[in-house]
Amino acid sequence: MIREVAVIATASSISDEVLPEYEAAFLRLGARHVHSLGIQDRKAATDAETVSLIEQSGLIFFTGGDQLRLTNVLGGSPVLKAIRQRLQDGAVVAGTSAGAAAMPGTMIYNGAAADALRKGALT
Repeated sequence: MIREVAVIATASSISDEVLPEYEAAFLRLGARHVHSLGIQDRKAATDAETVSLIEQSGLIFFTGGDQLRLTNVLGGSPVLKAIRQRLQDGAVVAGTSAGAAAMPGTMIYNGAAADALRKGALT
């Protein structure tokens, strides 16, 4: 059972609203500690305390929102390096919507749903 969860709401424009909901959900699922991490700018992505919370978490979860914002804020940061290390060490890294879309090497970040069926219509 995973005891510590880090919830990263960088992609969300309403992180103050969604973080308490995720915290409650993970506590109901049995997490002992939920670290709610807004990380809204590049400076926050370098915070040593935030990195420490990620290093002690068995699950790192990304909320939905804007995946391009998520990658712009976290790209190359100490927070991202800590997340990658935790994944390599066996932690679970997961997300919903933009949080899931930002994880692979190729990321869709622009286009209408109807365009998804047309080759070359998405960015």
